[in-house]
Amino acid sequence: MFSDSRRFFRVVVGVCLIASPLTLLASALISPAIESSEADQLAVIAQDPGRYYLFTVLIFVSTALWAPLVLGLMYMVRERAATLGNVGGSLAFVATLVGVGDAVSQLFIWQMVVPGADRAQMVALLSRFDNAGGAAIFFRIGGPALVIGTIMLSIALYRARAVPAWAAAGVALGTFLNIAGFVASSN
Repeated sequence: MFSDSRRFFRVVVGVCLIASPLTLLASALISPAIESSEADQLAVIAQDPGRYYLFTVLIFVSTALWAPLVLGLMYMVRERAATLGNVGGSLAFVATLVGVGDAVSQLFIWQMVVPGADRAQMVALLSRFDNAGGAAIFFRIGGPALVIGTIMLSIALYRARAVPAWAAAGVALGTFLNIAGFVASSN
């Protein structure tokens, strides 16, 4: 029975390790421009709301796949690198929840450009949301928590000899490159 459980978690982790980056790549390929001003961003979304919706759904799916992935990685290192895996995994899991929340918030933004919506009011609302310290604190912790947590999990994977060294390094490097690519593509 134990081997069935271990096999199940390895399959889940393997599927998520493949499906999440592929879904993220698909979202990047169809991503509209990410603008720094709220008015410019809403104008981009209004040009093709269907594209923005699909981009949002793909980001949501890619991010949601991180939840079982992180839990599976924590499970894989539980015997040989439990503390490192638990702390890193917890940080990565919190970041995953922040990412899922961010993806869902994009659905509200997508609705700000529907016909009949007052564009000036929607720009003002989005600006208030983007600049609200109480909301921003949740989103600002996501990136650092994901990078630090993933690095810790990668070290735990290496120390536990749960995966080859190149795969452990790839988990951390892939996460860092994802965040760097997002930052670089933002206007």
